[in-house]
Amino acid sequence: MPSTPKHVLLYQAFGWDAPQFAHLPLLLNPDRSKLSKRQGDVAVEDFLAKGYLPEAILNFVALLGWNPKGDQEIYSIDDLIKYFDVGGR
Repeated sequence: MPSTPKHVLLYQAFGWDAPQFAHLPLLLNPDRSKLSKRQGDVAVEDFLAKGYLPEAILNFVALLGWNPKGDQEIYSIDDLIKYFDVGGR
């Protein structure tokens, strides 16, 4: 979030329309410490090499920073697009 004003100024300087910005919570390890790109498997390729399906990775990442209402756990890309609301409503 601290860099958002800089990004807005860059969009204005280039005469571009700025996108709608959103803030997502930090991703945490099981011990509640901040997730680090230097710990364990972090690249998508690592998970693909272990046999995870691309759809499973997408579903997992989508649910890290978003909590739709209900108890559905598996979403197609069309479902994610349909149900996602940046306003959280």
